[in-house]
Amino acid sequence: WLITMFFKGPPMDSAMTLECGRFIIALLIFILVLFYAREDKMSLKKYFYALLSPVFYIIFLFSPGLAASNDLVVAGRFLGYTNNFNTISKLILIPALFFIAYSLFETKNKWLKIIYVLLSSGMVAVLLWAASRGALLALVISSLAVFAFFVVKNLSFKEVAKASVIIFSIFIFGFLFAPHSGKQVVLNRVLNQDTLQTNYYGIKDESLSDIFKKSISNKNIVADPVSSGKDGNHQSEISENEKPVVFETRMVIWPFALKQAPYNLFGNGPAFNVSYPGTPISGGSHNSFIQIFFETGILGFTAFIYILFKVGQNLKNNLQLNFSVATVALSGILLSLLIALAFDDNVKTFWFWAVMAISLNFSLKNDPVDAKNTDPILQ
Repeated sequence: WLITMFFKGPPMDSAMTLECGRFIIALLIFILVLFYAREDKMSLKKYFYALLSPVFYIIFLFSPGLAASNDLVVAGRFLGYTNNFNTISKLILIPALFFIAYSLFETKNKWLKIIYVLLSSGMVAVLLWAASRGALLALVISSLAVFAFFVVKNLSFKEVAKASVIIFSIFIFGFLFAPHSGKQVVLNRVLNQDTLQTNYYGIKDESLSDIFKKSISNKNIVADPVSSGKDGNHQSEISENEKPVVFETRMVIWPFALKQAPYNLFGNGPAFNVSYPGTPISGGSHNSFIQIFFETGILGFTAFIYILFKVGQNLKNNLQLNFSVATVALSGILLSLLIALAFDDNVKTFWFWAVMAISLNFSLKNDPVDAKNTDPILQ
């Protein structure tokens, strides 16, 4: 970003200044966690536990009206104490994957395992209530990855069957625990990719079966054809008599953004936005990796990929040298965040960089107790 500002100049408006501020705060947290927890296992525990704090959102499942009266629910979707559905969804992913991992691997204490399953189901319910499709996809893929780790370590058919039932139960209970408005919204958003059809107020009085039937009848809607025009600009070829329908705007945004990214290899500066032809959207690229390239250029993008490589390398080494449930949980959390970040451009949030720093510091070799039988987080 500093190099980009050298070419583009410092932030000149409030949006750019705020983006710079968010990034600086996130980077400072990354550096502080990285160095303060390097040799201090207790600090690492504290930072990790702090990231699990969204588990307390479960209490609102027992009183959705309380959440609505405190403006924590907007248009039937859970917003929490944030201002963005994508932000709250990624925050919820952290404890969700943590408890899913421990639900599978806990074998010594039956009651503790049940508690982990219930907490996992509660976090899945809150995530469904938030109804962010990218986060839900991230949850499914990351849960399957955690399950794969379990299968590798437990080749017994009986144990794998039990784990399959647990994973299935967590998602079923999560759907059952979700408030009715959450079930309505998530079903509507999953079945209707067209953003014009996902307005909650149009379906709030409908049953789930009605929403499903309505979505089936809407499958004959044709996507807005968008083609590439001259000089990389996109032109819609819909006639003036046709009503444009935008079918999953990201399918228009991403190709356009990828074509524009190479035009400035040194980046366009913080808070770079663009209007996307064929969509009602103007803003970021809705993909954090593309957005990093947009804003910081090839140097910033390369630095980010290098950090991700070192994080992955460290987690892989820990899994190979001494398998740990906490390492599996952290790997699942990081995978889920990276998948979710592929569907928005909110990579400057502090908790993501805190997870990155913890992952870089995560090592059994610093554990003062016998590493072979010690979990570096929960012990």
